[in-house]
This record gives sequence, structure tokens and C-alpha cells, in this order.
Amino acid sequence: MNQRRYEDIIRMHKDTIYRVCLGYIYEADLVEDLFQEVLIALWKSLSTFRGEARLSTFIYRVTVNTAISFNRKLKKHHWENRLEHSPVVYDSPADEITNKEELELLRSCIRRLEDQDRLIITLHLEELSYKEIADIAGISVNYVGVKINRIKATLKQCIQDNE
Repeated sequence: MNQRRYEDIIRMHKDTIYRVCLGYIYEADLVEDLFQEVLIALWKSLSTFRGEARLSTFIYRVTVNTAISFNRKLKKHHWENRLEHSPVVYDSPADEITNKEELELLRSCIRRLEDQDRLIITLHLEELSYKEIADIAGISVNYVGVKINRIKATLKQCIQDNE
């Protein structure tokens, strides 16, 4: 792998990778750890990229797989305890949203979703097409549409319940 090419790819995709990491981890120090693991995984795996999918799809897949592995390493009770008792810190373009309370409520509701639903809504918020989401999540395009509608309904209910 050419280091210059790798640096260019990371420079172009770092914000997206970071936001996907936020979709899996909500504590600042753990997000940074996961982000670093993703960068290492990309370095190791980019040489195997054959161009059969778009590069961005490949990057999402590596990011998601790394996040899933990262979460498995954490002890479940430790993970839940840290989420409940730690302040949430964000440093991403999404923080430009003016109503921070509404954004925090949405993030809180997204945190409560099952892993696959969190992945799907995170990719949807990244404005990926249903086809791209389907490729990354390993489900059909039609099922992506069904899942997004269900997730939106779940999030809407969660927000209403917490207002």
C-alpha cells in the first residue's frame, strides 16, 4: 500500500469514518480508540481492495466490522455502565446543529437501537443510497427501506416519550 494514497484516502473519508464510529461508541476516549483501530484496519486491508465495490463502500464495511469487533472486546456490563454514567462528548460536523438538546435526545435514542438498526440509520444519515446501505449491512435493498421506516418510527416514539 502506497502511504501517500492511504493518507489521501483517510483525508477524504476521516469525517465519515469518525461519524460511523460515533454510531457505535458514545464516549469520547473510546471513539478515539475505535477510530485509531479503524485506521489501522484500513491500512492493513486497503491492499486487498479489488475495486469490485466503490471505495467508500469498502471503507464503510471495514469501519463497521472493526466497530463490531471493538464492541465485542468490551465487557457488556462495563460498556452499559460507562454509557449511563459518562458525559457524551462530540467533535464532528453534526455538532453544528443549533439545537443541541434535540440533537442529544436523538443521539440518545439512536444509542438504544439494536446494532444493525444503529448501523442502518447512521449510514442513512450519511446520505448513502439504499443500495449502498444494503451492500454494507448485508441485507436486501427492499429490506433497507422497511428497516429505515421502522427505525424512524421507533426514533419518533422515543423522542416523544422523552420530551
